[in-house]
Amino acid sequence: MRRLVSQKNCLTRACFERRLTRVPYIQTHMEKDMKLSPKLLAAMAVFAIFAFTILVSSRANSVNPIQSAIIPGSLEALAQDAVERNLQSVTIPTAMWSYAGVTGIDEATTAYSVVVAHPVSRTSYVWNSEFQIIGSWYKFAITENLSQRPFTTCTSCPASPAPPSGLTPLGSNELLVPKFGGSVVVNGVNISSVDETFPEYEMSRSYLLFLKVDASKGVGLTALGPASVFTVSSAGALATVAEGADNSLAQDLLNRYGNSLAALRAALKP
Repeated sequence: MRRLVSQKNCLTRACFERRLTRVPYIQTHMEKDMKLSPKLLAAMAVFAIFAFTILVSSRANSVNPIQSAIIPGSLEALAQDAVERNLQSVTIPTAMWSYAGVTGIDEATTAYSVVVAHPVSRTSYVWNSEFQIIGSWYKFAITENLSQRPFTTCTSCPASPAPPSGLTPLGSNELLVPKFGGSVVVNGVNISSVDETFPEYEMSRSYLLFLKVDASKGVGLTALGPASVFTVSSAGALATVAEGADNSLAQDLLNRYGNSLAALRAALKP
Protein backbone atom coordinates (compact mmCIF):
# COMPACT_ATOMS: atom_id res chain seq x y z
CA MET A 1 0.00 0.00 0.00
CA ARG A 2 1.35 3.39 -0.90
CA ARG A 3 1.66 6.21 1.60
CA LEU A 4 -1.61 8.09 2.03
CA VAL A 5 -0.03 11.14 3.62
CA SER A 6 3.52 12.36 3.34
CA GLN A 7 4.32 15.59 5.11
CA LYS A 8 7.77 15.83 6.58
CA ASN A 9 8.10 19.31 8.08
CA CYS A 10 4.48 19.96 7.15
CA LEU A 11 2.39 21.43 9.98
CA THR A 12 -0.24 23.61 8.31
CA ARG A 13 -3.69 22.36 7.25
CA ALA A 14 -3.24 23.64 3.70
CA CYS A 15 0.01 21.72 3.42
CA PHE A 16 -1.62 18.50 4.60
CA GLU A 17 -4.62 18.89 2.30
CA ARG A 18 -2.42 19.26 -0.77
CA ARG A 19 -0.82 15.91 0.02
CA LEU A 20 -3.90 13.85 0.86
CA THR A 21 -4.98 11.01 -1.40
CA ARG A 22 -8.71 11.25 -2.03
CA VAL A 23 -9.38 7.64 -3.07
CA PRO A 24 -7.69 4.86 -1.07
CA TYR A 25 -5.22 2.76 -3.04
CA ILE A 26 -6.86 -0.36 -1.75
CA GLN A 27 -10.00 0.47 -3.75
CA THR A 28 -8.26 1.32 -7.03
CA HIS A 29 -6.18 -1.85 -6.74
CA MET A 30 -9.28 -3.97 -6.28
CA GLU A 31 -11.01 -2.33 -9.25
CA LYS A 32 -8.16 -3.46 -11.48
CA ASP A 33 -8.00 -7.03 -10.25
CA MET A 34 -11.61 -7.96 -9.47
CA LYS A 35 -14.82 -7.78 -11.54
CA LEU A 36 -17.24 -6.67 -8.82
CA SER A 37 -20.03 -4.12 -8.72
CA PRO A 38 -18.97 -0.56 -7.78
CA LYS A 39 -21.18 -0.72 -4.69
CA LEU A 40 -19.60 -3.93 -3.43
CA LEU A 41 -16.15 -2.58 -4.22
CA ALA A 42 -16.85 0.50 -2.13
CA ALA A 43 -18.10 -1.56 0.79
CA MET A 44 -15.15 -3.92 0.62
CA ALA A 45 -12.76 -1.00 0.42
CA VAL A 46 -14.15 0.41 3.65
CA PHE A 47 -13.94 -2.93 5.44
CA ALA A 48 -10.40 -3.51 4.18
CA ILE A 49 -9.32 -0.10 5.40
CA PHE A 50 -10.77 -0.78 8.83
CA ALA A 51 -9.10 -4.20 8.93
CA PHE A 52 -5.74 -2.73 7.93
CA THR A 53 -5.75 0.21 10.31
CA ILE A 54 -7.27 -1.53 13.31
CA LEU A 55 -6.11 -5.16 13.17
CA VAL A 56 -2.57 -4.43 12.00
CA SER A 57 -1.79 -1.18 13.75
CA SER A 58 -4.07 -0.58 16.74
CA ARG A 59 -2.04 0.55 19.76
CA ALA A 60 -2.43 2.55 22.95
CA ASN A 61 -3.26 6.23 22.61
CA SER A 62 0.19 7.36 23.70
CA VAL A 63 3.37 6.54 21.78
CA ASN A 64 6.52 5.61 23.69
CA PRO A 65 9.09 8.43 23.33
CA ILE A 66 11.92 5.90 23.11
CA GLN A 67 12.12 5.19 19.38
CA SER A 68 14.98 3.44 17.59
CA ALA A 69 14.31 5.41 14.41
CA ILE A 70 11.76 7.97 13.26
CA ILE A 71 10.13 7.34 9.90
CA PRO A 72 9.83 10.51 7.79
CA GLY A 73 6.22 11.60 7.47
CA SER A 74 5.09 9.55 10.49
CA LEU A 75 3.32 10.81 13.59
CA GLU A 76 6.63 10.62 15.44
CA ALA A 77 8.24 12.85 12.79
CA LEU A 78 5.33 15.26 13.08
CA ALA A 79 5.73 15.35 16.87
CA GLN A 80 9.46 15.96 16.50
CA ASP A 81 8.81 18.90 14.17
CA ALA A 82 6.26 20.29 16.63
CA VAL A 83 8.76 20.12 19.51
CA GLU A 84 11.37 21.90 17.39
CA ARG A 85 8.82 24.65 16.74
CA ASN A 86 7.87 24.81 20.43
CA LEU A 87 4.33 23.55 19.74
CA GLN A 88 2.46 21.45 22.30
CA SER A 89 -0.40 20.44 19.99
CA VAL A 90 -0.98 19.91 16.29
CA THR A 91 -4.20 19.37 14.29
CA ILE A 92 -4.18 17.41 11.04
CA PRO A 93 -7.00 16.37 8.68
CA THR A 94 -7.91 12.76 8.11
CA ALA A 95 -7.50 11.25 4.67
CA MET A 96 -10.61 11.31 2.46
CA TRP A 97 -12.03 7.79 2.36
CA SER A 98 -14.53 6.33 -0.09
CA TYR A 99 -17.61 4.72 1.46
CA ALA A 100 -20.40 2.47 0.26
CA GLY A 101 -23.69 3.96 -0.92
CA VAL A 102 -27.37 3.06 -1.09
CA THR A 103 -30.22 4.15 -3.32
CA GLY A 104 -32.50 4.95 -0.40
CA ILE A 105 -34.13 3.77 2.80
CA ASP A 106 -35.37 0.43 1.39
CA GLU A 107 -31.90 -0.72 0.41
CA ALA A 108 -30.43 0.64 3.64
CA THR A 109 -32.86 -1.25 5.88
CA THR A 110 -32.32 -4.43 3.85
CA ALA A 111 -28.54 -4.34 4.23
CA TYR A 112 -27.98 -2.61 7.57
CA SER A 113 -29.15 -2.83 11.17
CA VAL A 114 -30.86 0.33 12.39
CA VAL A 115 -30.48 1.44 16.01
CA VAL A 116 -31.03 4.47 18.19
CA ALA A 117 -28.08 4.94 20.52
CA HIS A 118 -25.92 7.46 22.33
CA PRO A 119 -22.14 7.40 22.89
CA VAL A 120 -20.90 6.98 26.44
CA SER A 121 -17.13 6.99 25.88
CA ARG A 122 -14.42 7.52 23.27
CA THR A 123 -10.91 6.09 23.25
CA SER A 124 -8.44 7.21 20.57
CA TYR A 125 -5.53 5.18 19.23
CA VAL A 126 -2.69 5.39 16.75
CA TRP A 127 -4.00 3.04 14.08
CA ASN A 128 -0.97 3.53 11.84
CA SER A 129 1.80 6.02 12.63
CA GLU A 130 3.59 5.81 9.29
CA PHE A 131 0.43 6.78 7.38
CA GLN A 132 -0.61 9.28 10.11
CA ILE A 133 -3.89 7.45 10.76
CA ILE A 134 -5.53 8.14 14.12
CA GLY A 135 -8.82 6.50 14.99
CA SER A 136 -11.28 6.21 17.84
CA TRP A 137 -13.50 3.53 19.28
CA TYR A 138 -16.83 4.88 20.55
CA LYS A 139 -18.83 2.87 23.02
CA PHE A 140 -22.56 3.34 22.35
CA ALA A 141 -25.47 2.47 24.59
CA ILE A 142 -28.34 1.22 22.44
CA THR A 143 -31.73 2.53 23.49
CA GLU A 144 -33.76 1.00 20.66
CA ASN A 145 -33.29 -1.61 17.93
CA LEU A 146 -35.46 -0.65 14.98
CA SER A 147 -34.20 -3.29 12.57
CA GLN A 148 -31.61 -6.05 12.84
CA ARG A 149 -29.72 -7.66 9.96
CA PRO A 150 -27.12 -10.44 10.13
CA PHE A 151 -23.48 -9.58 9.55
CA THR A 152 -22.78 -10.82 6.03
CA THR A 153 -19.48 -12.45 5.15
CA CYS A 154 -17.91 -13.62 1.93
CA THR A 155 -14.70 -15.36 0.88
CA SER A 156 -13.29 -12.12 -0.59
CA CYS A 157 -14.29 -9.83 2.30
CA PRO A 158 -11.96 -9.09 5.21
CA ALA A 159 -13.16 -9.83 8.73
CA SER A 160 -14.64 -7.14 10.93
CA PRO A 161 -12.08 -5.40 13.17
CA ALA A 162 -11.42 -6.73 16.65
CA PRO A 163 -11.79 -4.04 19.33
CA PRO A 164 -8.97 -3.40 21.82
CA SER A 165 -9.15 -5.73 24.80
CA GLY A 166 -9.38 -2.81 27.21
CA LEU A 167 -12.81 -1.87 25.83
CA THR A 168 -14.42 -5.22 26.44
CA PRO A 169 -16.45 -6.97 27.78
CA LEU A 170 -19.56 -5.05 26.78
CA GLY A 171 -22.97 -4.83 28.34
CA SER A 172 -25.94 -6.42 26.59
CA ASN A 173 -27.06 -3.05 25.20
CA GLU A 174 -23.61 -1.75 24.24
CA LEU A 175 -21.80 -1.61 20.91
CA LEU A 176 -18.35 -0.42 19.83
CA VAL A 177 -18.19 1.76 16.72
CA PRO A 178 -14.80 2.68 15.18
CA LYS A 179 -14.26 5.98 13.40
CA PHE A 180 -11.34 7.79 11.78
CA GLY A 181 -10.10 10.80 13.76
CA GLY A 182 -9.35 11.54 17.39
CA SER A 183 -6.60 12.83 19.64
CA VAL A 184 -3.47 11.03 20.83
CA VAL A 185 -0.25 11.99 22.60
CA VAL A 186 2.91 11.25 20.62
CA ASN A 187 6.21 11.95 22.34
CA GLY A 188 4.62 14.60 24.53
CA VAL A 189 2.76 16.35 21.68
CA ASN A 190 -1.04 16.21 21.44
CA ILE A 191 -1.99 15.36 17.84
CA SER A 192 -5.62 15.70 16.81
CA SER A 193 -6.94 14.24 13.56
CA VAL A 194 -10.15 15.86 12.33
CA ASP A 195 -12.54 14.55 9.67
CA GLU A 196 -14.37 17.60 8.37
CA THR A 197 -16.89 15.50 6.42
CA PHE A 198 -17.74 13.13 9.30
CA PRO A 199 -18.14 14.97 12.63
CA GLU A 200 -17.21 13.42 15.93
CA TYR A 201 -20.01 11.89 17.95
CA GLU A 202 -21.21 14.07 20.81
CA MET A 203 -21.71 12.40 24.18
CA SER A 204 -24.85 14.40 24.88
CA ARG A 205 -26.64 13.40 21.66
CA SER A 206 -28.79 10.51 20.54
CA TYR A 207 -28.17 9.10 17.07
CA LEU A 208 -29.96 6.99 14.50
CA LEU A 209 -27.30 4.67 13.07
CA PHE A 210 -27.28 2.39 10.03
CA LEU A 211 -24.64 -0.22 10.86
CA LYS A 212 -23.05 -3.46 9.80
CA VAL A 213 -23.18 -5.19 13.19
CA ASP A 214 -20.93 -8.10 14.04
CA ALA A 215 -22.61 -9.27 17.23
CA SER A 216 -19.87 -11.83 17.89
CA LYS A 217 -17.41 -8.97 18.52
CA GLY A 218 -19.81 -6.27 19.65
CA VAL A 219 -18.74 -4.08 16.72
CA GLY A 220 -20.84 -1.85 14.48
CA LEU A 221 -19.39 -0.45 11.23
CA THR A 222 -20.60 2.73 9.57
CA ALA A 223 -19.96 1.39 6.06
CA LEU A 224 -21.95 4.29 4.57
CA GLY A 225 -19.65 6.78 6.28
CA PRO A 226 -21.36 9.97 7.48
CA ALA A 227 -24.48 8.97 5.52
CA SER A 228 -24.90 6.23 8.17
CA VAL A 229 -25.48 8.76 10.94
CA PHE A 230 -28.41 11.00 11.92
CA THR A 231 -28.85 13.05 15.05
CA VAL A 232 -32.11 12.63 16.97
CA SER A 233 -33.58 15.68 18.68
CA SER A 234 -35.56 15.57 21.92
CA ALA A 235 -38.69 15.81 19.76
CA GLY A 236 -37.61 12.86 17.61
CA ALA A 237 -36.54 14.87 14.56
CA LEU A 238 -33.79 13.35 12.42
CA ALA A 239 -30.94 15.32 10.84
CA THR A 240 -28.11 13.92 8.75
CA VAL A 241 -24.53 14.69 9.76
CA ALA A 242 -23.49 14.41 6.09
CA GLU A 243 -24.29 18.01 5.23
CA GLY A 244 -23.73 19.07 1.63
CA ALA A 245 -23.24 15.53 0.34
CA ASP A 246 -25.25 13.60 -2.22
CA ASN A 247 -27.23 11.58 0.28
CA SER A 248 -30.04 9.45 -1.12
CA LEU A 249 -30.78 7.95 2.29
CA ALA A 250 -31.27 11.34 3.94
CA GLN A 251 -33.44 12.50 1.05
CA ASP A 252 -35.61 9.40 1.33
CA LEU A 253 -36.04 9.85 5.08
CA LEU A 254 -37.18 13.42 4.47
CA ASN A 255 -39.55 12.66 1.60
CA ARG A 256 -41.15 9.51 3.02
CA TYR A 257 -41.04 10.05 6.78
CA GLY A 258 -40.64 13.78 7.22
CA ASN A 259 -37.41 13.24 9.18
CA SER A 260 -39.53 11.79 11.97
CA LEU A 261 -38.17 8.98 14.11
CA ALA A 262 -41.73 8.05 15.11
CA ALA A 263 -42.78 7.67 11.46
CA LEU A 264 -39.71 5.58 10.66
CA ARG A 265 -40.30 3.42 13.74
CA ALA A 266 -43.90 2.79 12.65
CA ALA A 267 -42.69 1.67 9.22
CA LEU A 268 -39.96 -0.61 10.51
CA LYS A 269 -41.87 -2.01 13.50
CA PRO A 270 -45.55 -2.06 12.40
